[in-house]
Amino acid sequence: MKNNSRFHANGIVIRETPHGEQGKLLTVLTEFCGVITVNAKNARKISAGYLKSTQLFAYSNMLLYNKNGYYTLLEAELKNDFYPLREDIDTFAFASYACEAAAAVSTAGDDGNILMSFLLNTLFVATKKMLPIAQQKAVFEFRLAVLCGFLPELEYCQFCGEPLKDSQRRSFDLSEGAVCCTDCVNASGESSESWVPISDGCYKALRHIAFAEGARLYAFRTDEETLRELGSITEKYLMPRMEKKIKSLEYFHSYGGKE
Repeated sequence: MKNNSRFHANGIVIRETPHGEQGKLLTVLTEFCGVITVNAKNARKISAGYLKSTQLFAYSNMLLYNKNGYYTLLEAELKNDFYPLREDIDTFAFASYACEAAAAVSTAGDDGNILMSFLLNTLFVATKKMLPIAQQKAVFEFRLAVLCGFLPELEYCQFCGEPLKDSQRRSFDLSEGAVCCTDCVNASGESSESWVPISDGCYKALRHIAFAEGARLYAFRTDEETLRELGSITEKYLMPRMEKKIKSLEYFHSYGGKE
């Protein structure tokens, strides 16, 4: 983006902090510039024309001014404020976690269109409250890992080469990112603590999340025990691959996601 220029960009506010007497500094995930910091002057005034567009989770078309890499909000047209995310602690905790995690894998200057689209879908599903928070979280974590280039081997055992869908018992190497036949793992003599046995239901859910397209991403059902297993695995798989600690994850476990 050229310096000293005005431009329009769709963006999601993923963090807001007070700035000065009446303003805010916004962390915004944009379609063209990745994550940027935007100075929203007078955003805390009731009379501010872009008041709703500068709130957490708001999705807007923004008119921005770029001066030497510093962005100022000039105007904003609100597209969705995702207000239902604020109505209970579970959805708020999850949405906060999703926004922080998305911000952690994007940097200024990146093309953020795919990531922004994924986060929009995540927030939209969360507002509908049609799926358990635990399922939404597992889907978000594993699909985010895939989008970041960390798709594990889910099709064939790295030891015997046989299709994993035909395997009776499977284990997931959370460190290397591969699912293998448990018998092959045992026969190999590998004793890595990162190997975790996974149930058939969990394996099928991981494959679905990795490859499903569009609305089908969320179109699966599983029992509570499998969902707990899935959620544990997706979190343990994603977190070591993040470049920074996701502080809102602790908040999520403390206050949200207790269904």
